[in-house]
Amino acid sequence: MSSDGRTSSTRSGSRVRPTVAVGGTPVVNHEEYKLARVGLARGRAVELKVERAGQSRVVRITPWDRSDGIPFEHLGLKVKTVEKRYGSYIQITEVQPDGPAARLGLKPDDAIDAVRPLSGSRTRPLRVPTREHFANLISEMGPGTKLELDVYRDVNHSGGFEDGELHRGTLTLR
Repeated sequence: MSSDGRTSSTRSGSRVRPTVAVGGTPVVNHEEYKLARVGLARGRAVELKVERAGQSRVVRITPWDRSDGIPFEHLGLKVKTVEKRYGSYIQITEVQPDGPAARLGLKPDDAIDAVRPLSGSRTRPLRVPTREHFANLISEMGPGTKLELDVYRDVNHSGGFEDGELHRGTLTLR
């Protein structure tokens, strides 16, 4: 290796190709990559290993389902369904920095009680009892749709929600 950090092969114009393995299966081209993906169990994490210039890095990739992907893509958040004896609601588990949810000030553990699209045919508040229902609702709306949220934040840490802990805000789907 020279003082500029390049090997003689990269200085001469040839590229050093990394070695890639998907789920333990080495792949050298796009077709092998597609075949390796077919053999992976649906919904399970997989390791992606890349070796280059004598160094190896393993990344564990955990797949998302539709109910994770749609809210994250359009709102910058992930939610889970919380079951209670009086019904269910969705609770925020993750907020993407600089996403619409973060700009609104939403935080993990906030509970989304209802959503109201501010345009289109559905303009009344809608309860979202499950993350699947939430994802389906969001998928029906296009980018740029303004969505008003009723959110509870357990500010007094009582383990429940009170009227004074209800916050309302508007965000725009991306």
